[in-house]
Amino acid sequence: MIAEKHVQLDLAPPKRMADVETPSAKQTHQVSEAEMLEALAADIRRDANEQALFYLIRSNTGYDGE
Repeated sequence: MIAEKHVQLDLAPPKRMADVETPSAKQTHQVSEAEMLEALAADIRRDANEQALFYLIRSNTGYDGE
C-alpha cells in the first residue's frame, strides 16, 4: 500500500532577517556595535599608555614582539 503525503505549499517569498527586524532593533544593534568599538579603542589606548615602548618599536620597525 502506498502512503499518501499531503504537502502544503507556501507560495509567499521567504522573509529575510533584515525584513523582520524593526528599526529600533537595528538602532540597538548599531549602538551596541559602536559601544564595542569605543571599548576596543579604549583598550588599545590603555595598552599603548602602559606599553608605550612596545608600541613605539612595533610601529617604527615592524617588530612584533617575537
